Formats: sequence, C-alpha cells, structure tokens
Amino acid sequence: MDIQFISLFVFLLLSACNLILVKNNKKIGKAITKALLMPMLTLYYVFSTANVNYLVVLALLCGFLGDVLLLAKRKLFVFGMLSFFAGHIFYIMAFIWPALFNSIPLWFYLLILPYVICGIMGLRLLWNHITPIRIYAAAYMLVISAMSFSALTRVWYLMGSALWLPYLGSILFIISDSILAYNRFYKSIAYGDVYVMSTYIAAQFLIVQGFII
Repeated sequence: MDIQFISLFVFLLLSACNLILVKNNKKIGKAITKALLMPMLTLYYVFSTANVNYLVVLALLCGFLGDVLLLAKRKLFVFGMLSFFAGHIFYIMAFIWPALFNSIPLWFYLLILPYVICGIMGLRLLWNHITPIRIYAAAYMLVISAMSFSALTRVWYLMGSALWLPYLGSILFIISDSILAYNRFYKSIAYGDVYVMSTYIAAQFLIVQGFII
C-alpha cells in the first residue's frame, strides 16, 4: 500500500476519531486528532497528484495553523481567524489562477449577491455579540465568500467533479464557520462542535479532492 492510500486511510481514521472525541468532549484526544488532520490531508494531496498546486498546500498549512490556534479558544481566536483568512486567500489564488476573466460574462457576477445577503444577515445577527472582533469578522466573511465565489468562476473552463467538489467544499466551509460563530458568540447548539468539525473536515477534503481529479 503506497503513501497515497495510507495517508487517506489515516486521515479518514483521524476524522472519525476526532468526531467521536468531540462528541464526548475528550479535550486532549480531540486536540491531538484535530492538529493532525490537515498535515495528513496535505500528505494525501501531495502524493495523489503529479501536478501539485502549492497554493493548495499553503492553504492547508494555514488550516493546520488555524486549527492549532483555535484550540486555545478565545485567547488566540483572532489569530486562528487570521490563519484561515490567509488560507482562503491561497484558495482564491488557486481557483482563479488559470481563469480567463475576459470570458466571464458580467451577469455572472450577480451570483455574488446571495453571498452579500447571507453575510449581512449573519453579521447583523452576531454584531452585538462580537464587539471586539467586528472588523476581523467582517473581513473574514468577505474573504470566505470571495473564496466560494472564485471556486464557482471555474465553471467557465472546468466540468464535472473537478469543478463541483471544491465548490461544494467552499459552501461547507461557510456553513462550518457560520455554525462556529453562532455556537461561540450567540447561542450554544447541542453537538455544535460536532457539526463544525464534520462540515470543516468534509470541506477541506472536497476542495483537495477536486484538485486531485
């Protein structure tokens, strides 16, 4: 069995273990498994394609750093957010690098509107609860929406799973971060952390898998 399949197996095993440990609130176990997820996914990606996109690798490494920083809860929350912010920038670059923007019709940019509406609604809900980090939260909402939209712009030069897996992953990323923000700053949700991690793991995996296909 080669490194590609070993790393995928270990990633899936770590993912399952993490969700179980999160559900049962085993702090040390869930911290260790969470910290190992992105390095293992990076290893899987690097050994699964002959054309490694190092922007994707950088995005995953930012995810790893963000995961570790967010283990400190509120104390390093902003730094964790900034790490993921950088990761989304790298994903945006990976998505739009091959794109020929001249071939994208102007009407297509109207699809930004649902992101704007959802972002405004989310910020409005949390605004009075995130006073110290309002600027960071607004900037993060902007960049993650841009990341998802940039994944969709590839519809003009890609088809099939290579297009839709990363786009679905980007939507799951938004869902994961939305649940995280709601659960942490507005109202606690039963098994909220399980929903956050399950959607986050699926998001990163689908984005990576789209670059492998």
